[in-house]
Amino acid sequence: MKFYNLTTGLEGVRLLNHPRFVRIQSSHIESKKWDRILEQLSDELLFYLAIGYRCYIIEGTKESSSSKVIRIAIPMIRYILNRIWLKKIIKIPRMDPEYLDKIYKGIPEVVRTKLKYFRKFLLADEIRLSGIAVKAYHDGEYEWYRQKVRSELGLTNQERCLR
Repeated sequence: MKFYNLTTGLEGVRLLNHPRFVRIQSSHIESKKWDRILEQLSDELLFYLAIGYRCYIIEGTKESSSSKVIRIAIPMIRYILNRIWLKKIIKIPRMDPEYLDKIYKGIPEVVRTKLKYFRKFLLADEIRLSGIAVKAYHDGEYEWYRQKVRSELGLTNQERCLR
């Protein structure tokens, strides 16, 4: 199951195919706001992970090795969901286990409650979450993304979508 990370994930998707979206902000990774990343995970993503689907977060990036979402956020999410749902501590390559434990212990109760909710649907014996980097050519060009949406929906510049 593919989830496109907004905004750059829009570059490789057709809206008329009704894609799934998630928003993991690199600014939250840079400022180590792990609770915000976890809090903003979509219910749909969490549900599909809990029932055992393999989920991919498609991340648009200038260079595949530069994606903080793929290198840092996704492994951290897998670690936290393993702890909360499966009661397992997993090793994450190139991430300090003590730091990951600190993140886990620092999760606010409201976020922990949200994540625990999906445990009732748990059919998985592992968290199957990965990232796929795709080339992004328009990072930061928000008007380009707006025009892409308008174009795919068949709207002119003046029209608003009222569907």
